[in-house]
Amino acid sequence: MSIFDEISEQSRRTILMNLMDGSRSVNELVEATGLRQPNVSNHLAISELVVPYARAACRGDERECNRIVDQALRTSRDLITLYTQLLGASMSTIGSWYMSGAIDEAQEHMTSSITERQMTRIMNYLGSPLPGTKVAVIGAAPQNHHTIGLRMLSDYLTSQNWSVRFLGANVPIPSFIREVSDSRPDLVLVSCSHDEGVEWTLRMIRELVSLRAGADTPKIGVGGG
Repeated sequence: MSIFDEISEQSRRTILMNLMDGSRSVNELVEATGLRQPNVSNHLAISELVVPYARAACRGDERECNRIVDQALRTSRDLITLYTQLLGASMSTIGSWYMSGAIDEAQEHMTSSITERQMTRIMNYLGSPLPGTKVAVIGAAPQNHHTIGLRMLSDYLTSQNWSVRFLGANVPIPSFIREVSDSRPDLVLVSCSHDEGVEWTLRMIRELVSLRAGADTPKIGVGGG
């Protein structure tokens, strides 16, 4: 998640605009933005947990990460809010630390592993409805190993009654195509997060498009960054 993703959500952008001239109380923000007080409070409360979570994850303190996520769950039980405003924003912060050399690759990998386990905790806490008739196949193309964003999409669709086949990272093209052919999904999502995986992703898309010539025509989405 980039800073542009962070400010693209309307209520978050409205709050940020009103904080440009200095700090304000929750009541002042409510009056200035027209947003409901719980909405403003939730945004601010979860945003304050981002850096503490990122620091705890970088030092491998999973117990502290558990505590922070539990605190966020007491503030909001909305999956998108928890994923984007806490976990996504924290991983963006961690990514900036990695790019600046403040943490090394081992720490970056550790934070990803911790965050994936936190996502499992959140999903277990919130619960999932019984799957409906809509089917999605989600996975990363060969040479693509980052799956947190994909996992967030998978969990969101699961929360919306989709039956999701989450294939994970670095999926060989024949295996991916076989799963799509067998599952006959309504939606196929492919992640390509690195330049070296672009050619593999293009090959996979060509294979997927060839399946659309048949009776079943799933929608195909490709993303990454």
